[in-house]
Amino acid sequence: MRGHTIGEVAKLARISIKTLHHFDKIGLLKPSQRDESGYRRYSREDLLKLQSVLFYRELKFPLKEIKKLLDAPDVNLLGHLQHHKKLLEAEQNRMKTLLNTLTKTIQHLENTMPITEEELYEGFSKEEIEAINKEVDTKYDPKIVAESRKRVQQMNKNQWNDVKLLADDINQKLAALISFPIDAPEVQEQIVRHHEWVNTFYDCSLEMYAGLSDLYVQDERFKANYDSVKPGLAEFLSKAMKKYVEKGT
Repeated sequence: MRGHTIGEVAKLARISIKTLHHFDKIGLLKPSQRDESGYRRYSREDLLKLQSVLFYRELKFPLKEIKKLLDAPDVNLLGHLQHHKKLLEAEQNRMKTLLNTLTKTIQHLENTMPITEEELYEGFSKEEIEAINKEVDTKYDPKIVAESRKRVQQMNKNQWNDVKLLADDINQKLAALISFPIDAPEVQEQIVRHHEWVNTFYDCSLEMYAGLSDLYVQDERFKANYDSVKPGLAEFLSKAMKKYVEKGT
């Protein structure tokens, strides 16, 4: 049966001819056949042995150690393949563990990184974000604006998500209570939560909270935001906030 030339084997195994010559020189893998012209050829058994050599080399075994393993009289080719399988399974498990650790680390860093301006103003265009920032800088107390921005910038993604979830929960509960009187205990309970939510960003006095209640209906962007949860929610929230302020003053 015609064997394989060194060039053919190099191509099949994707290694260099120089490497095969080196394997031959150190006695790790010698072609076991010869053709009619006397040129040495690699048999099928040689190719299987080369597979073992390359497996062990891939697992960082030194060539001398590989030669000892392959020359051991009590281990046949099947035994080597079974050994390879165990080693590869162990390496696979190790890599899987490393991958899981890396994934968890990435997720942790992603969640603990400071939020970006795009995340803060999610849903607004770049032009709207610029307009809001300009308006905030010219319309509101610089100290309050600075404090609010400082607190937000110190939040990580987990904290910001908690803030958003709290706001969504308050809005949904108020939307479900929109037919109730604004001074109903259930409504005012949510307004207390809303005031606490605002205090997350800056220390909001009752006077400031009353001003905020006007903003929610006078500013079309705020009004549209609340009314998108339920039509009329902005006005309902504003009135309920005013009632809360009245009770507290």
